[in-house]
Amino acid sequence: MPASAEGGTAFSSRVSYTDQGVLRYGEHGDLLWERAYADVFGEGTAPSGGWYWSDPSADDAPLLALGFEATPDVDWAASQEIVRDLTTARFVRLDRTCGATEWSLNADSCGFVADLAFQSHDGVATLCRFRAGTRTLHWDGTEVVRDEYEDVDVDLIGVDVASGDVAWRVPLGEADAADGTPHPEPAFLSRGAKRVVPDGARRSLLVDVATGATERVAQDQLLLCTTGAHSVELTRRPPGEPGGLLSDLYALWCQRAKLPR
Repeated sequence: MPASAEGGTAFSSRVSYTDQGVLRYGEHGDLLWERAYADVFGEGTAPSGGWYWSDPSADDAPLLALGFEATPDVDWAASQEIVRDLTTARFVRLDRTCGATEWSLNADSCGFVADLAFQSHDGVATLCRFRAGTRTLHWDGTEVVRDEYEDVDVDLIGVDVASGDVAWRVPLGEADAADGTPHPEPAFLSRGAKRVVPDGARRSLLVDVATGATERVAQDQLLLCTTGAHSVELTRRPPGEPGGLLSDLYALWCQRAKLPR
């Protein structure tokens, strides 16, 4: 692991960063390269804003990374509203041997609509591109008491991992959360290319994440769920509730009969 003599944090078994915000990558105990975080993801970004890295165990696996704008320098003891721009996430592929950027685009992971973070099918990775949207954290000096997403508009996109080209796009639209949104428990389980994905209008879509082909989920469609040995209930979470996530805006809508809309 590329350990940091100056202190810092390890992202994975190969990637770490120093307290000075310098990214380091190494393999088999050898440091191969280092670059400033802002040099990789752009001006105004920093590890404090969050991160996500692939950990390429195979020799030919790509090194993929996701970076965000820096957390603002504020007085955390004071009550305040902290606004984050959702469109600033940056997704990159780096050369494992020297750290050079092979391609870069504005995109985010898709954990809020499906379990798709950094997964790829037929060489195509599924990401989300925010066309608009902000996240406001209402901080009381100790914790977040309200979490609001506003003017969110997002596309599901398929990105060719080799070239960085966008292979397909499925608009999910604007999140309709005016009267609260359902929060499904448990998640619909899929490890194949076809995934159940909700859009902002609360329609359940079946998306082939290898090709982008999309169809509506039929009313009588059988969906495999993950859950423990207990009854399954679909609950609703009002908008702005503490701890609310973006998944509450793009959550599957089910009727009383427990069928997707």
